[in-house]
Order: sequence, then structure tokens, then C-alpha cells
Amino acid sequence: ASAALLCATIVALHRTSPRTAISAHGMLHSALLGRIAADPTQLPPENPFFAGEPVLYYWVFHALGAAASAATGLDPLRSFELCILAGVLALFAGSAWLARSLYGRAAAAPWIALLVLAGAKPFAAVVVGWR
Repeated sequence: ASAALLCATIVALHRTSPRTAISAHGMLHSALLGRIAADPTQLPPENPFFAGEPVLYYWVFHALGAAASAATGLDPLRSFELCILAGVLALFAGSAWLARSLYGRAAAAPWIALLVLAGAKPFAAVVVGWR
């Protein structure tokens, strides 16, 4: 239920304000996805800002987005959203497994996921809530 609520929140935010799907550097992500989609054999992909240079940035997420885009026909931003939603589901499944193994029940799973997302800092939840 917590994973579904977070996924629904992400989708609602992206549908209400498409800018949130792009974020501050979404064009860079889309360009990296486009480079990987154009030539999946060239990994790491070429840096969109420096022709001929490999990107010095994580690129596996972009390769997953390119695979999702090829499999579903979605545009890059929706492909990334699909990867993010799958990541949320995996996070909560892993949190439920960890909660069961540590405490014998999955009730602590949302709190474990919150610690993963917000960190174990004392005011992280307040900062995330404020943002």
C-alpha cells in the first residue's frame, strides 16, 4: 500500500506539472538515453556536451530507460518514470523483506524505505516533507 501510494504520488505530480518529469537536468538524461538508443553497443555513451568523449556519469539508468523505451514505445521521460516506479516497487519489496527478517513482520517496511530515501539524518524527514 505504501509503494502504491508513493507511485501514485509520483505519477500525479508528473501529470499535474510536466516540469517535474523533466527536472533540472532532464534534457541531459534524455540525450543520454537517445545516444544509447541510437547505438547500444557504444557503452559508456558519448557525452552530449563533449563530442567524442565518453560520459563520466552514471549511465546504467539511461540504458534501462532506453530498453524500456524500446520495449514499450514510450518517450524518454515516460520511460524514466517507468524505471523510477519499478525502483520504488523494488525498494518497498526489499524493505518488506528486510522488515520481516529483522522484526518478523513487514509493518516497518515504510519506515525502512523512508530511511533509504531520506537518509538516517535526524531532520531528513522534515527536509523531505518541506521540499
